[in-house]
Amino acid sequence: HGLIFDMKKGFLMIELPSGRALAYPKAAVGEKSWGSQVVEFMGLELNRKWSKLKTYGGKLVENIVQATARDLLAISIARFEASGFKIVGHVHDEVMVERPRVSNGLKEIETIMNKPLDWAKGLNLNSDGFNSPFYMKD
Repeated sequence: HGLIFDMKKGFLMIELPSGRALAYPKAAVGEKSWGSQVVEFMGLELNRKWSKLKTYGGKLVENIVQATARDLLAISIARFEASGFKIVGHVHDEVMVERPRVSNGLKEIETIMNKPLDWAKGLNLNSDGFNSPFYMKD
């Protein structure tokens, strides 16, 4: 699905379909206390201390999915701005756009977000929006 895993100068690099890469410094395969393998890399603990962290396939998949969603959102935001929409904020996979009450902007916004990308062929891009005078979850 367009992912490339590579070791470069001690970094586990995961190239995303967008071309952007996730980097895990000083990555290596380690061993859990009960003998199974685990991916280890250097990163920040919750206390902000640089330490050896352990991860697993499911967490790497979560990072890949979240990073890909971020890439999709960043492209949509750039497209909104190019179309004259004013972005007032974004949270995870949501964008808040200020628009005149009389415009048909919501339909245009959904169309922009659903527009296919060359690097995301086959990915079903679907969006829903709503109008509100303030930010809230749908």
